[in-house]
Amino acid sequence: MSLRLAETLGGLALAFDLTNAFPSGKVVRTAVLSASLAEAAALPLPVRVDAFWLTLLRYLGCTSYAHEQTHVHGGVDDHAMRWSLALADAPADAEDAAGAPDNAGRVAKAVARFRACPVSPGEQARSQCEASRQLATQLGLHASLLDGLEDVAERFDGKGRHGREGDAIALAARVLHVAEVAELARHRFGREQALALLRERAGGALDPRLVDVFVADAARLYASVDVDDVWPVFLAAEPGVPLLVGDRTAVARTFAQFADLKSAFTLGHSTRVHDLAVAAARQLGASEADVAVLGDAALLHDLGRVAIPNALWDHPGPLGADARERMHLHAYQTDRVLARGVWRNVARLASSGHERIDGGGYYRALQARELPSLARVLAAADVMAALTEDRPHRAAKTTTAATDELAAEVEAGHLDADAADAVIAAAGGLRRVRRRWPRGLSDREVEVLRLLARGKTNRDIGEVLQISPRTVQNHLAHAYDKLGVSTRAGAALFLVEQGLADHDA
Repeated sequence: MSLRLAETLGGLALAFDLTNAFPSGKVVRTAVLSASLAEAAALPLPVRVDAFWLTLLRYLGCTSYAHEQTHVHGGVDDHAMRWSLALADAPADAEDAAGAPDNAGRVAKAVARFRACPVSPGEQARSQCEASRQLATQLGLHASLLDGLEDVAERFDGKGRHGREGDAIALAARVLHVAEVAELARHRFGREQALALLRERAGGALDPRLVDVFVADAARLYASVDVDDVWPVFLAAEPGVPLLVGDRTAVARTFAQFADLKSAFTLGHSTRVHDLAVAAARQLGASEADVAVLGDAALLHDLGRVAIPNALWDHPGPLGADARERMHLHAYQTDRVLARGVWRNVARLASSGHERIDGGGYYRALQARELPSLARVLAAADVMAALTEDRPHRAAKTTTAATDELAAEVEAGHLDADAADAVIAAAGGLRRVRRRWPRGLSDREVEVLRLLARGKTNRDIGEVLQISPRTVQNHLAHAYDKLGVSTRAGAALFLVEQGLADHDA
């Protein structure tokens, strides 16, 4: 059955708001402004369509640099940094970056830290654009839209990522740039200061002709998003014939990778949970309709993770009560993200992945009688997958050791026995022999890429594999050429897409 992509993807856009610390609904409001601005400027329909979708898709890669933002920048809150930088005018002096005096101190510090990072801002922008394009490609979107994603980090004055300037930048991306500043600045400073900021940046970061159109029609444009419920306005704003998606699971799989890419420790986790849960449910005799719902829920069960800073997910030691409570809220955030649009039927199941039959789970602390069999399978699959993956405080356990621990959880009354048995059986049946690596990768290149994807430096990788950092760099250069990527995020997504993120794959 075909579904509207706007409803399928737009319902998940709250995840983009959460991971960037944006106000709720910011991305869909900006999509409305992009479509409305493009129409006010009398742009051709294909450009209006691309502007609408670019606005929704530009943040698909925003988790790709959370690891570096947290660890390279010295343990900062990656969410706070993205929020502080959201309106920074990068080439401007730090003291002028805020656009408003009351924000100058925070933004100036964020800009200074961003520039001082040993990994260049250009590489960070490249990582986001590359990941966005790779993930958007999985949705089967048209070429001009994918090409437009390459220009979201450009500036009208040529001081952006690639140095493209003026009309060389995709027109849809220039529309997005204006709508983005207009919406963020309106929320932070109010309409008048937002319009002043647009005028100030005209000819710099922003296309001055589009700024003129927005300012001249600002009252109507802002009125379209200054409503109690922007959702129906958003759906009505899609230009032209609505885009359709035939398989919503493809969207769920894309967002699973978006969520898991946030931490080097969770790479491929949701896909692994999906495989275990689906296989276990079939062993238990579930209908194919139930298996399909469980599969989507498993892919999306940790989507709320993006609302929690990496400094907590990647913390190597015990967490205090407040930090644990904050982490537990990611299940609630999963429920929030999935509550609208076509995902309503999986919201409760997906957000039950951390519940326990004795009521000791989160976030609802449900009892056994309130947990259907699919929720019990999802919980067991999540535990098995997590146990066999590296975590900041421990190395991955073997399947045998994980099986023993799962059995202990059943004995303690935390997990359902039938669900755990089915997951254990599924884990034993998921091993497969790979005769040849894709894209001509060598065994050593796959080893290096796996460690890189988990956030290891060249020095770390060399120590693990007992080779020099220079040899590691040579392997990476060859592997990048074969994959057609240039960043850790791009390589990590390739491994997940190919099912190679696991050392047992």
